Amino acid sequence: MLVKLLRLVTTLAAYLVFTNTALSADRTSSILSIDDATIVVANALSHTISFIDLYDQVGGKIEIDVGKSPQTIAYDNVLDRLWVTNQAENTLTIISVSDKSVQGQIETAQSPFGVIFDDSVAYVTNQKSHLVQVFDLNNFTLIASIPVKNSPRGMSLSKNKDTLFVTHFSSGEISVIDTVELNVKKTISIGSRAGLTQAFIIDENKSLAYVPNTMRNSDNKNLAFDTTAFPFVSILDLKELIHLREQRIALDIIDEPVGIPLEATLQNSTLYVTN
Repeated sequence: MLVKLLRLVTTLAAYLVFTNTALSADRTSSILSIDDATIVVANALSHTISFIDLYDQVGGKIEIDVGKSPQTIAYDNVLDRLWVTNQAENTLTIISVSDKSVQGQIETAQSPFGVIFDDSVAYVTNQKSHLVQVFDLNNFTLIASIPVKNSPRGMSLSKNKDTLFVTHFSSGEISVIDTVELNVKKTISIGSRAGLTQAFIIDENKSLAYVPNTMRNSDNKNLAFDTTAFPFVSILDLKELIHLREQRIALDIIDEPVGIPLEATLQNSTLYVTN
């Protein structure tokens, strides 16, 4: 296994990894870099987003009210807009980056979590209505609602943007969506006991994807964390669209202590996993 797994144990480490790998481009994230000097963070508990100047972290912070429980952010660098999912009120907030103002809101289906952009559309996962909605980036109209498995959460786009991968938080399944036909062409299972599946990390060079998840030992009578929940990184072959079960990585074996792995990012040949 060429990929090394390291935990992010400090805020500084997280900042270095997330800002240096351009999270805004290809997958859903609650933190993204607008430029070399600015990051934007969704604050779920305060119902705001923060613009943070990396060179002035004391005075260089602007906080903007959005909707209830903002989860993820996407940046349209052509129209200079941010889209923010507000999970607790079923809306998207549109924000002008240049003047740091709210331009409006869009109603969504129930419990929006992820948002990601293609060239002309935005994809939004709706966790409680089990849909991926597709909106026009220019006029904000709803183009399509794609039915998927339960609890769709995170998303990643393939490099050529013809395939959208959607994780399912409760089941550990991955929906593979054709972005031309706007339908699900395949569902991949990473195990019947897998769950808490959010991030989907694509390695285009190796045609692989890494999916942090937690396996549940539902037969266990001793309800202790380390005998009931087992954190893994599952690996998918993106050419064959199959789960490489024998190559999955048990995080509790290679690293202790370990928690719930929800996010990760790939930098060169190193996969960083947050717990």
